Amino acid sequence: MKLLIVMIFGLGAIAGSLWLVQKLAVNVAPPTEEKTQPLVDQYRQELNNAIEQGNQRRENDEKQLESGGNRTGN
Repeated sequence: MKLLIVMIFGLGAIAGSLWLVQKLAVNVAPPTEEKTQPLVDQYRQELNNAIEQGNQRRENDEKQLESGGNRTGN
């Protein structure tokens, strides 16, 4: 009788563990492409904007150096 009770609790624990693992696996599954593509496009646009700003600053710095000054006005 005791063995039967232990076996029932053991099977319940195993089933509960498998259920929990399944629930957690669903929550950590990798996102699909349709969810990530808008973020990729946004980050790509932000990166392109930052590169363009850097290029403009470099051009402005080069113009300042050619005119004999620097960015701080000295």
